[in-house]
Amino acid sequence: MTALAAVSLRDADAADLLVAYAEHVQGLTINPDAQRIRRRAAGQLLAWHPDLTAWMARPTPARLADVRRAGAWPFLCWCFVEGHLRPDLDLLLAKSPGGLYAAWAACHADEVAAVADVAERFGWSRNWTRDVTSGGLALLCLQAGKTVWELDDTDFAGFAAELAAAPSAGACARGHNRARLHSLHQACYELRICATIPRKAMPPAATLAERLEAIAQPEIRRAALRYLQTIAATLRPSTVELRADSLVVFSEYLAAHHPQIASLTDLDRQTHIEPFLIWNHRRPWRGRVARDQAVSPVTSKRVVVDLRAFFDDLAVWGWAERPTRRLLFSGDIPRLDRPLPRALAPDVDRDLMATVTRLDDLFARCGLTILRGTGMRLGELLDLELDCLWNSASHGTWLKVPLGKLGTERMVPLDPDTLAAVDAWIAHRGPQRAVPHPRHQRPADFCSWNAAAA
Repeated sequence: MTALAAVSLRDADAADLLVAYAEHVQGLTINPDAQRIRRRAAGQLLAWHPDLTAWMARPTPARLADVRRAGAWPFLCWCFVEGHLRPDLDLLLAKSPGGLYAAWAACHADEVAAVADVAERFGWSRNWTRDVTSGGLALLCLQAGKTVWELDDTDFAGFAAELAAAPSAGACARGHNRARLHSLHQACYELRICATIPRKAMPPAATLAERLEAIAQPEIRRAALRYLQTIAATLRPSTVELRADSLVVFSEYLAAHHPQIASLTDLDRQTHIEPFLIWNHRRPWRGRVARDQAVSPVTSKRVVVDLRAFFDDLAVWGWAERPTRRLLFSGDIPRLDRPLPRALAPDVDRDLMATVTRLDDLFARCGLTILRGTGMRLGELLDLELDCLWNSASHGTWLKVPLGKLGTERMVPLDPDTLAAVDAWIAHRGPQRAVPHPRHQRPADFCSWNAAAA
């Protein structure tokens, strides 16, 4: 009966889908009794729901109950892999995959190999490569109903949206599959399948109005918002955000110690500002880093500097909301200790670098050597591009440090050890597709320290 199962079903006018599945089962390396169980399970599900496309629209719990009752998950997996049915993500996340991912990978070996090749060049771990190229890749392609070569950026966006809305996905499943999706998007960008470089999903930054909602005094909040919107035309966004935080700190002090103050015109230096300067010097940390410890002198000073700039600008601009007299002076700004940086003793520096050269992690070994030899900040190291080296016949090799915290570029001469570390990393990096530069959006070929650090 086993060899003639498909013929018998065809003679009995069974559904074409059941006949095709019987032919597939005949080719499996399982015993005849197991083949019979699989055919019977498929026939049972089709007897209950002849139109599987309509059945797929049923709620996920109902479908899971049908699958368990009939034992038809292998049949459904075959339908998904062969393209007879397109699964939804909620069903795939609610049911353990069984052999689904392996069956899909076996039918798309070239696609798996292409992504695995990118994973090797990116330095992914063996376990993560296996997870992404088996489960993650199969999940995305099955949900989209496409091969890897047919995917585009909209498919990744659709997967993310469906993942966020899937009732069967818990917090752990969402986080893990978002990480898979990000890595797959990286690989597909490198393979020139997608046009957009993936960015890790981050919560949207708060607007100025949202930041100032913490100011309890409506008149002060309106003046602060107008002021910040004005200076945003000339200052960097990060500077404006820090100034907004400083104004919130001052407003919180007023609300706690002088709740009767409703306007800037009500402020008095002796009554309000001088006590604030004392409180600000000793106040505890607030927000996400809140702890029972006084803020750093740098943080305390920044609030005073920002508040003085706020008052002075309102006075110079002649705003009606300005204080009636000058409240802060240059002598109110705290002075910071400025100790000179202490250099490592020669023997300590020698031992430290000897330890660095023995590190197994190439990223750590090269990165620490370059940081030590150039004096760069970590962010500047991560932003290095492949054309950062400049060779001079008379002055040796120099490294162009990209725009960093101070908004300036500079050239740094390289000693032989530092140059060897740069060359070693670039050789290990291999060829990669250029990505849009975060500042000017033009294609840039970074050294990919970020990818290694991730």
